[in-house]
Amino acid sequence: MNAEHPGSFGDHLRLWRQGRGLSQLSLSGLTGVSQRYLSTLETDKAHPSRAMVTALCDALDVPARARADMLMAADYVPTPASAPPDEASIAASRDSLAHLLKAHDPVPSVLVDRLWNVHDYNSGFGRLIRQFGEVDDILSRVAFDGRPNLLKLFYLAAGICSHVSNGSQIGRQALARLMLQSLQAPGDTQLAALRDDLQTLGEAPGEWWELPADTPSEIGELVLTRDGVRLRLAVLVSAFGALTEDNDLGWRIVTYLPLDAATRASFHMAETTPAMTPAD
Repeated sequence: MNAEHPGSFGDHLRLWRQGRGLSQLSLSGLTGVSQRYLSTLETDKAHPSRAMVTALCDALDVPARARADMLMAADYVPTPASAPPDEASIAASRDSLAHLLKAHDPVPSVLVDRLWNVHDYNSGFGRLIRQFGEVDDILSRVAFDGRPNLLKLFYLAAGICSHVSNGSQIGRQALARLMLQSLQAPGDTQLAALRDDLQTLGEAPGEWWELPADTPSEIGELVLTRDGVRLRLAVLVSAFGALTEDNDLGWRIVTYLPLDAATRASFHMAETTPAMTPAD
């Protein structure tokens, strides 16, 4: 590789691509990022997300030191690799976040890991799911790796997708986030298995699986319908824990904020459901 130390992210990207003997078209084929967008990155006419920088570094097999340079050139702070967390630290972080879930009540909130598997939820989330059937029955039908899976809950027929009015919008956003996660961690066999599982079920249109140019927004809108009642919820995804490129505990709290009076009234009228007990 050329010893030159380029200043901009575009310079870094172009030198590494050329150093690997790849055309923009070839790199586009490896990453799913359009050739046009790669061109705007190399000429610094567009600013990449952190996930995009990581995905391109993975595709180009950029070593750790040069990867840090590329992150800094794109105005991101590199995160050092750390040892995998032990079971005690995982349980401690999960239990701490469980208290935060309770603080969110009555607003529905759920704690998921990097696979979007449910580890805990508050009473508000239980009330939300209870409006579409028995909570335990619904969650048991959308399991992945032994736990209820949030993606399967809202986007597969086994869950409550028939009640999701804006499935195209929210589904694209969720699957795009999963695709970017997979690019960031190409060696994560569990993430790959989840992606393959969802693709095998074939309920999401093929275009939903196209890799986006930018990181999906951490907030979106979910519209549900039940017995003629329309529920509008803002979906906020908050990441917690020791998140690094090489060690992602992946804890996320997903919160569903009622957006109108009718939705708030629906929650107040719903029957209370006990919160889930965290698994050992």
